[in-house]
Amino acid sequence: MPAQVIVLVFLVTLSFLTSVKANEFELGRWQVESAPFEVSLVFKAKKDKRIKFFQRAGSPLQFRLYSPVILADSHQVEIYSVGSPLLENSERELLSAKKKLPVGESVYKQRVIYSDKNVKKILGSLIEGKWLEVDVLSKSRVVQTLIIPAVDFKQTSIEFNSLRNTLPPIGWGTAQSIDLRFDVGQSGLSDSHERLLDHLIQFLNYDETVTSVTIDGHSDVNGQRLSNLTLSGQRSKQVEGYLLAKGLNQKLLKAVRQHGQRYPLAGMPDDMNRRVEIRLSRSVLPAKETLGDAVK
Repeated sequence: MPAQVIVLVFLVTLSFLTSVKANEFELGRWQVESAPFEVSLVFKAKKDKRIKFFQRAGSPLQFRLYSPVILADSHQVEIYSVGSPLLENSERELLSAKKKLPVGESVYKQRVIYSDKNVKKILGSLIEGKWLEVDVLSKSRVVQTLIIPAVDFKQTSIEFNSLRNTLPPIGWGTAQSIDLRFDVGQSGLSDSHERLLDHLIQFLNYDETVTSVTIDGHSDVNGQRLSNLTLSGQRSKQVEGYLLAKGLNQKLLKAVRQHGQRYPLAGMPDDMNRRVEIRLSRSVLPAKETLGDAVK
């Protein structure tokens, strides 16, 4: 492309971005930020405006919007895909609308959070080169409009999605304490057991701060004590064998125990007591990570 054309395109884009209303996004850039168990694709603009695609291990992909124009009484946000301002007659398509935003949940400290199926549509629209228009409506029906450019988004999103794919399917909030439930007399692992144990192995391969894994088998209080003790041991051994076969480091496995009916969960039904408890310990908590998998 001739240098004159490049300069012209840049000047037109800059003119558009700097001539929009004061409550719209100004010129900024997309960048990837990462921390243990999470990765973000962030667009930063002036005046404390920022949007973010955010992925934490074990949580849905989120779309977050931070801006001074988000009012305390905001009750609706609409997100549209729009063509580049350089194109004539660009289409405008509604991607997502969230009505009656609850204060403290979706609007909190000037932040709007989406974590539904529409987030992937929003991400995909930007990858296709379409821009975003975000309309924030207050109770007085005053619409604040924010324009989010797709410039250089596709290339940056490749790095973002690559890092997302390295995250384990569960976070520490799930992995640190897992209980597997069993049917009466059952000691073998079900498909759901194996799926969860596979997720645990992925977590352990990712998290280098885990120092120990313990496995404790239990039974309900029905039947003979000796039989229940044996059954609980069979359950814990099944879990141990599966994890080792899937690559668990033997050095991490600190204890595999059988308790029978010795430690029932007070006030819980029998099916909650027929269980294997898997517990993890860590040496340190990775920087910036929270104990749970919830939105922070």
